[in-house]
Amino acid sequence: MPSEKKYEPLLNGAEPMAGEEITLDDDKTLDYPAILPRSRRNHLRTVRILVGLNVVLATLLFLVVGFWWRENAKMPTPPHSPAWPAVKYVNKRFKKDDRFYGTDEMDPNMDKAWKNITGPSTGHITLPAAEAQKNVPSLELWFKPGYYLYGLDMFHQLHCLDIIRRSFFPKHYFPNNSEAETLRHKQHCFDYLRQSIMCAGDVTLDHWFNYTWTSSSYKDSDNLNPSDDWMNMYTQNFKDLSRKQRSQWAPLMWDTTHQCRDYDSLYEWVRDRQLVDKDYKDDTVKNP
Repeated sequence: MPSEKKYEPLLNGAEPMAGEEITLDDDKTLDYPAILPRSRRNHLRTVRILVGLNVVLATLLFLVVGFWWRENAKMPTPPHSPAWPAVKYVNKRFKKDDRFYGTDEMDPNMDKAWKNITGPSTGHITLPAAEAQKNVPSLELWFKPGYYLYGLDMFHQLHCLDIIRRSFFPKHYFPNNSEAETLRHKQHCFDYLRQSIMCAGDVTLDHWFNYTWTSSSYKDSDNLNPSDDWMNMYTQNFKDLSRKQRSQWAPLMWDTTHQCRDYDSLYEWVRDRQLVDKDYKDDTVKNP
């Protein structure tokens, strides 16, 4: 009887010939990975790696989504406003604007500067009924049926600030108002601005400094960053001062960089929807 063929496990990646049987001695153990073709073993290794990477990526995604949800869950949904698409954010450094300074606080040029920033139609806009229904109720315009009167709050706040400015000179700006009317309007504006400032909660840091103590390249910069090495830019004049002198000669500085909603973007949004003063006034004359 011919001797039975015996084979060792295929460790070199070679495949058995067609029709050949694989038999092992009793003391041999069949090692399935060892008898798989090399290409098959590489494929299994790749699958294991991909599965591992997917598990890692899924874990990271879960952590990111969980963190985002936890942080955003703290912020309530803002009230509806059709102006949200116009909101853009810019970093803006506060600076002195000479248009709002002067010894004559009733200067017509200063009045014009204030009028220009209080917005088109002082921020008043018209919204069609379909859009108005998404907001809090407001008055329908008698001279434009189907449209309703609203105002962008930023311009209301600026208007109030201008009212307070003018209330220092009531006989000039409000000659036809009683003293009680002027006082009521002024106090309303103080209260309104108080709540607006507290609502905004600007967390930008004010600071006490004197830019004459640093090199001109720093104090004239429009982008003052905490990362700048300003502690090594002191002038010799500053170094010669005592600590007490430094504290006495450092005024409160407000020309810091703030994150702002872009005023120009909101101005354009209001201008496209403004309550046209001429139409309003003309209709008021015709229908007193």
